[in-house]
Amino acid sequence: MFFETSTKTAGTSIHAVDISGINGENERFVTVGESFKVIKKNNKGKWQGHLIVWKKQGLDSEKSKYALYTPEGKELRSLGENANDFKRQYGVVYMTSSFDTFVGEFQAEGFGVKKYPSAKSVFEEGGNIFLAAGGKATQITNIGMDGRPTLSPDGKWAAFSREIKGKEKECEESNDVLVCPSEQLWIIDLETRSERKLLGPRAYDPDAGVGIDDVLEKFYGITFSPDSQTIYFSTPTYATASAIHAVDIKSGKTRLVTAGGFVQVVRGPLPDKYKEYLANGLQEDDWRVSEERGGFSLREKALNDDVAGYLIMRHSGIKTINTPTLLEHGWEMDGKYYISHGRNVWLSLDSPDGKKRIPLEKDWN
Repeated sequence: MFFETSTKTAGTSIHAVDISGINGENERFVTVGESFKVIKKNNKGKWQGHLIVWKKQGLDSEKSKYALYTPEGKELRSLGENANDFKRQYGVVYMTSSFDTFVGEFQAEGFGVKKYPSAKSVFEEGGNIFLAAGGKATQITNIGMDGRPTLSPDGKWAAFSREIKGKEKECEESNDVLVCPSEQLWIIDLETRSERKLLGPRAYDPDAGVGIDDVLEKFYGITFSPDSQTIYFSTPTYATASAIHAVDIKSGKTRLVTAGGFVQVVRGPLPDKYKEYLANGLQEDDWRVSEERGGFSLREKALNDDVAGYLIMRHSGIKTINTPTLLEHGWEMDGKYYISHGRNVWLSLDSPDGKKRIPLEKDWN
């Protein structure tokens, strides 16, 4: 069994454990990396049990990349910034992971909505988007470069990313230290089968007025608002984590929501485990809560099931504590003493405009 873990010093890494062992005695380190997939099968009849791992190349390096690894952690080949070409070329099918299940629960249940009203679903195969309905699947795009499809809650739309032909190779060969946008965001009307581009990529270009907050490189975590009128997505940004953006389907207008990674939209009451934490686990002096970001008023809204349309996202921040006395490695500022405990990552509940936030889980560091 493979799993991902993180430490303060080494960052995120992949480990494996033999389930026949006792108390983790057969646990072993595989490689540094994150967001891994395990290959179930492919059309070449090899690489079963091998891993596709997203590995950062250091804070100051040009790019991060996907790579193919053996179960023992030996890198076999670099796959560049996108593993989709490798997946299509060799017909790769991945094992289902706990994160896939987690994301599926977000998308299918929508925090309280057990299924889409339309009883439809969309999926990608071979770079094309398919619609599953009435017990059969129908292909709805045929470009061979599409992925990450998401169905709107009303069942009318499917949103998906589309690679720009040849751009991935160009980006991989580029020496530019900035991000190299290579995808577009598309939407298709499932009734008329008419599709249109919502957003194109935007590269960092301060001379043209495109700052870091405006960069659109990839379109991850595509998800709809409850009224099916807004699409949220996550995109990488240069020298930071990721940023959440939103786009209005009718007007095509975009806006930056907040810095953050994985995003999903609340469509009903929060799961009990989050409500339990908000009710009994969240402390008044938690460093992640501030009056400027809603304080505990947002907790009351969540406990009263008044957060439909709010966002669940993976958020990160530097844990800084203020103390009455100076501690080792601390510093004085504005008449108070401060000490930093490094960067933490957790799930948060955010308002649709990104201005209000409250944590949904324990601060583990």
